[in-house]
Amino acid sequence: MLRVCSLSLLIAFAALALACGVPAKSDPNKGGDEKREDARTSEAERPAKPNIEDPFEAILEEIRADAAGAMKRHKGKTVTVKGQVHSADWVDKKSAGPHVIMRVGSEKNVVAAFFGRGQVERVLALKPGQEVQIIGRLFNGSCDQNGGVTVAIDGCELAQEKSGEVTPTPSKPPTSTQSEPLPPPEEFINTAPKGFTSEWVRIGKTRTRVVGAAVTRPKLFDLKQRESTSPEPVLLVWVETQAVHPGAPELRRWIGALESAATLVAGKKEVKPIRFPGAVAAGQISGTVRLDPSKEPTVDVLAFEVPVNGTGDLLLKLSGAHLNEPGTFEHTIPASVWKK
Repeated sequence: MLRVCSLSLLIAFAALALACGVPAKSDPNKGGDEKREDARTSEAERPAKPNIEDPFEAILEEIRADAAGAMKRHKGKTVTVKGQVHSADWVDKKSAGPHVIMRVGSEKNVVAAFFGRGQVERVLALKPGQEVQIIGRLFNGSCDQNGGVTVAIDGCELAQEKSGEVTPTPSKPPTSTQSEPLPPPEEFINTAPKGFTSEWVRIGKTRTRVVGAAVTRPKLFDLKQRESTSPEPVLLVWVETQAVHPGAPELRRWIGALESAATLVAGKKEVKPIRFPGAVAAGQISGTVRLDPSKEPTVDVLAFEVPVNGTGDLLLKLSGAHLNEPGTFEHTIPASVWKK
């Protein structure tokens, strides 16, 4: 009688387990294959969390550990970013809209958030040090040799918190009386001197080359598109970047507001990159540029301190991680070129 009751209980338990979706204990003689199959099925059937719930801090750590792998997993996801504003501007009116540079958590974490033109007034009203919350789509991430993570998100919306939920704050569309500021005149640019073009250096789907270098007082544009000239001379280097295969990543300015993917070496010393407070050199990339093998190369203007007297040839190093590529693009700039 006891054996009959025990057998009945075992059958009932197995039936209950199947009904509840709990895998029954596998036969030890089958080597655990059924157990592994059940685990895979359970994992596959588990619903994915909405992208908005992905913890941004965890994504930053993944990028720090393996930028290329992290971007394969997370590129295109919607993320919510909380941080402190470093700067907000819209220098190049030809670009899609304004952008915000912000610090997130550690001083090593930098986020560039790109907005549409409909949010110009609200974005440009942000002040340095202001705490903000932004929702956007992750499209690029890299990590430098010091562990600093730089992330770019686009399609952004400023957000506010209500009842524990993050909801986009609608922005005012431009009225019919508003007009777009005129772009700067084409002649007010920093033109690369002729006479020198380095060889192309290719890594993965992209290639770069130097098309000029000169010590000069560059032409600048401030946030209101007012023209000026730098009071001090700097060394300008013109770099072309081109996609050689479909699917190449987007390009941001090689020397950003907070970080630099370009290193200039004179002898054994690095030459400090130059940034212009509240302005940019005419010709510098604003926002992001989608690289297309069917289009002409994209030119960016890099500014550095003037090397000390006696300096010879220079070595420009461009981090491949800036384009989600391994390695470094390296170009030699002869002294006879930049000292003209």
